[in-house]
Amino acid sequence: MSLQLRPPPQMLPTTDEPVIFGTSAQIAAATGASRIAVQAGFVVLSLAGGFGILLYLVSTLGLRGRQLEPQPPALRSDLGVLALTLGLILELVGRWPGARSELVLPSGLVAVGLVLAWKTAPSRNESSPASFASGSQPIASVLLRVTAGLVLVGTGVAVYLSQQVGLNQLRDAGLALGVAFAGVALIAGPTLFHMLTANSREREQRAREHERAEMAAHLHDSVLQTLTLVQRRAEDPTAVSSLARKQERELRRWLYEQTSSRPTSSWNTELQLCLDELEDLHLIKIEVVTVGDRPFEDRPFDNRTEALLGATREAVTNAAKFSGDPTVSVFSESDQRGITVFVRDRGIGFDPTMVQPDRRGITDSILGRITRAGGSAVIRSETGIGTEIQISLPFDPTAAPRL
Repeated sequence: MSLQLRPPPQMLPTTDEPVIFGTSAQIAAATGASRIAVQAGFVVLSLAGGFGILLYLVSTLGLRGRQLEPQPPALRSDLGVLALTLGLILELVGRWPGARSELVLPSGLVAVGLVLAWKTAPSRNESSPASFASGSQPIASVLLRVTAGLVLVGTGVAVYLSQQVGLNQLRDAGLALGVAFAGVALIAGPTLFHMLTANSREREQRAREHERAEMAAHLHDSVLQTLTLVQRRAEDPTAVSSLARKQERELRRWLYEQTSSRPTSSWNTELQLCLDELEDLHLIKIEVVTVGDRPFEDRPFDNRTEALLGATREAVTNAAKFSGDPTVSVFSESDQRGITVFVRDRGIGFDPTMVQPDRRGITDSILGRITRAGGSAVIRSETGIGTEIQISLPFDPTAAPRL
């Protein structure tokens, strides 16, 4: 009998996905510019007699199969892409069919407007509850940037049209469009504002639910587990006092100490410290086998790794409390793809589908916790034979878990 919970698939499109071949994303990563800025440059150059389309195809062929070293994002890289785009248009004037000097100013305005407006779109990592809680994109800021971008795009289009038709005709057309847009804004404005505020409230609610789930899982693993041990050892005042002091230190450390104060170590070291503590706490023997390691100098001890350690701790705790086996085996494998942990016992076993709803250890502290971190967990158990819990955490949260 096995029980498995995997992270839900990504349903909504994000700005990180390639539109055609992903060439713009490659160039953006290699230069430190935003992908929207590179795409805007290709679009504007395409207006110069289709030169941008040819440049895109040549870049696609030249970058196929090549791994470029990513650069940190910077505003100057975006400005450099825009300056390069305008410089190419100036060079193409008179040398490339369809490239005209009157395209320089309107093209520049349109490019800047597109970058300013579309750069507000959320990426994959901004879709997490943590980013929602941080308020990195307030509604007022998003509306301001989108409005400014649309104004620049409209100005660029107006400048281009003014070069093709008379000013009187352009003025009349602009006035008519302005009246039409004002009417649409008056009608749809309140509805749009309500949708944006409702979306913001939904994000805040999801963030609060995520924080409550994390806090509930931590309290279950620490305070509730200690209370269970206190009840079992009620006849031993020394053991009860020791458990209370230990739980008090752990709770104070969790409430007041910063995660950044954690000393530089590795995954195997953290795992061994956790298992040593569980051995002393439950008076059992834990056999540990590790293959590979993850130094925290290369990859810091982040919330995802802490979730893996917490899920492993809960699996070992359950085995120590309920399996009846005095020995628990833990096998950990680390490589470039991620970390996989197996927790085995040869105890009484159980049916995962028959667990009572009020028993939150498996559902919240193992399955729920590792799923929120982008990993997966599989529980295999047979009555009278034992239980095996496999917990996998890929380093890339979008990668498929190793099962």
